[in-house]
Amino acid sequence: VGGEYDLFGMWNRWAKAAAEWELDGDWLHARVLELAERAPDAFRDAALEPSIANLGRRGPGRLVTAVAKRAARCVRQLT
Repeated sequence: VGGEYDLFGMWNRWAKAAAEWELDGDWLHARVLELAERAPDAFRDAALEPSIANLGRRGPGRLVTAVAKRAARCVRQLT
């Protein structure tokens, strides 16, 4: 993002990315924050779909947990 790989740096790279992509910086920040906040529920809902849940595998639950942890970290960085 913004020419850097490390998403969790010490500064906000979204402003630079918004400029490069010719987007409003406030809009981009709000959109990225919204996606980070909504991701855990979206992954949880997908994992609960019968076609996935009926497989009886641990993978979907582990993925849901991992996404929730990463999304929480993103939200903390963005607020």
